[in-house]
Amino acid sequence: MLAWAIPIAVVALIWRQILLGTEFGALNMMLMNLGIISSPVAFFSNPDLALIIVLLVDAWARMPFAMVVFLAGLQSIPQHLYDAAYVDGATSLQSFRAVTLPRLRPYFAIVGLISWMFAFRAFAIIFPMTNGGPGSRTTVLSIHIYRKGMVNLNFGYAAAVAVFLVVVTVVVATGYVTQIIGSTDQWITIWRTVVSYKSKTNEFTTK
Repeated sequence: MLAWAIPIAVVALIWRQILLGTEFGALNMMLMNLGIISSPVAFFSNPDLALIIVLLVDAWARMPFAMVVFLAGLQSIPQHLYDAAYVDGATSLQSFRAVTLPRLRPYFAIVGLISWMFAFRAFAIIFPMTNGGPGSRTTVLSIHIYRKGMVNLNFGYAAAVAVFLVVVTVVVATGYVTQIIGSTDQWITIWRTVVSYKSKTNEFTTK
């Protein structure tokens, strides 16, 4: 839950320091002390490696959210379903396949949708770590909007791309909710369960 407790930009700065491409980078220092490498590895100078690192760091930062959603889903499954499966002679694996997985399907859908929305408009992870580089390898729409609007002062173009970003997000999210999750009513019910569990978790952590 550490990544969920600190701002996402701070997460990016921490990992940038860990993966710093000099002998002062934490990972390079450790690998050199162990004799695994003889010279520092410039992780962010390799286009393919930089993209993979950004993806992994973003996944690590979003993992607590997914765990909270899945835990809320697990606690919403009625115990009598497991009792009925036990009476029918089902093993733990069979109960997981027949009871747990089907009941968690909407929560997997929620995690997939929210994770995609986070990734599609990612900025706070990419900008502090790579600034969209090397070259344009990790330049996503949000970085492109920032450069056009805040650096090149082309506000009209940046605003148009931002509107396109919002429209695509709304269209995909609406279609995803209605086709994958089933209905907006089920989405609202599931989301209330997640929010309720999260609020209880926050109350527990603040005591």
